[in-house]
Amino acid sequence: MTLQISQRGKEYLKTAQTLLRTAKTMTDQAIATQLKALADDYERRAEKALFDDAKHLLDPLLALNTSGIHERTASLSSYRADQRSNFSRKSTRASEGSELCQRA
Repeated sequence: MTLQISQRGKEYLKTAQTLLRTAKTMTDQAIATQLKALADDYERRAEKALFDDAKHLLDPLLALNTSGIHERTASLSSYRADQRSNFSRKSTRASEGSELCQRA
């Protein structure tokens, strides 16, 4: 699954690239440093936008998965209980059968 970057993220990246290009042409180092810091901030915003988009995509899937887990664990518990009762009935029958064999 590939994630598409949102329009908001694309705009942040575009702004960061523009700021970096402008910083490279600056002759004043103080302003260039500030532009680079601002570009870094916009890159972080773009990353956050990507993670937010991914989270919004995964939230419904996680909700489905967790609701399915509760149903599956309940059915697994009832299956195990059935298996235990079947085992105890078989072992009771087997012990009764061995007692009959010993009496004969």
